[in-house]
Amino acid sequence: MPLRILILSAGSLVAQNILDALEGRREWVSVIGADAGTTSPRLFRCDIVYRTPLTDQPDAFRERLLEIIDRERPNLILAGRDHDVNFMSELRDRVPEFASMLPCGPAAMARVIQDKWQSFLFCRRNGLPMADTIVTGPATGASEIDDFVSRHGFPLIGKPRYGAASIGVRVLLEESQLRRITARPDFVIQPYMAPPRDLCDKFFDPADGWPLFHVLTDEGQFAAQATIAPDGSLAGNIFCGINTMVMGRSEYTRPVDDPEMAATMERFVRAAAREGWRGCLNVQFRRIQDGSYCAFELAGRMTGTTSARRLFGYDEIGLLAQAFAGFELPTGWTGAPPMTGSVTKSLVDFYTPTDWADQLARDGCWRRSESDSRQVRNDLRRG
Repeated sequence: MPLRILILSAGSLVAQNILDALEGRREWVSVIGADAGTTSPRLFRCDIVYRTPLTDQPDAFRERLLEIIDRERPNLILAGRDHDVNFMSELRDRVPEFASMLPCGPAAMARVIQDKWQSFLFCRRNGLPMADTIVTGPATGASEIDDFVSRHGFPLIGKPRYGAASIGVRVLLEESQLRRITARPDFVIQPYMAPPRDLCDKFFDPADGWPLFHVLTDEGQFAAQATIAPDGSLAGNIFCGINTMVMGRSEYTRPVDDPEMAATMERFVRAAAREGWRGCLNVQFRRIQDGSYCAFELAGRMTGTTSARRLFGYDEIGLLAQAFAGFELPTGWTGAPPMTGSVTKSLVDFYTPTDWADQLARDGCWRRSESDSRQVRNDLRRG
């Protein structure tokens, strides 16, 4: 019997990474996708796709997901977005017998991971290195903001408290920008740790007109990934890497062999496990002036570098399959040579027949058939 994996938000970029990490071993895996949309080409890389309500309709989403679980009997359910992690954790609390298929922890800890202010408080309680953080809103007065600026100066980072994928993040270079952000509720402010020397040069003068395209590339994002087994122990090892981020997406990754970074991540793993967290844990770091690593964000799911990590030998899907489902998923062929190197992500083309999306929208379900596979192969040959 193949390993049955249900991917929530299967049209997301994270889901694409999960699917990429399964390439070369799909004969051992049956992939079920669930998504509120019907047109993302990533959906049709699954073996079967179900249309669901949005997660902001929790009762309807829960009813549909329970229907899918009952019909498909997945061994593992994986999150494609942060909101999926919250929902999975709430479902795990409601139905404890689902714990073996839900690699996550209690809902209370899921909220700590997603809420950047609560993440900071969690790290402070556990003595973990985390960027100094304040939250906007009535609880934070002007004197507290002034004190924060006096300690850190500019530049600062403003980001939505519950945000994801770098959406809404602001680089704050001066007082007026800070005041506008702090007037909004539910933002967090952090120091911009280890900024590039030419940071200010990367921003344009609006007097010269607005550029049609503008991207601030982040070349110094360190990130570590770990898998926590159901008993709270570390499954496998810890992967440490450094990424180049473009528009919130990792486009270049290479591993980092630094015992200090691994030891720092292990402290996060132990603290999260004590709070009941299980499954994936990702921590994003900056390397600061004294050479140590300071976190600025947490995630409780796979990320945009999942497939890159597999090419370096870190197979988190395999670790989850063994730890939670008792399934030994073969490593499969990756195409990566057994030597050091880096991974660069490039754009790819996806062909999607119109009638596939139409069927999913009409019937709420699409299932791959052999004729579907032949149609794609023939169209590619004609192209």
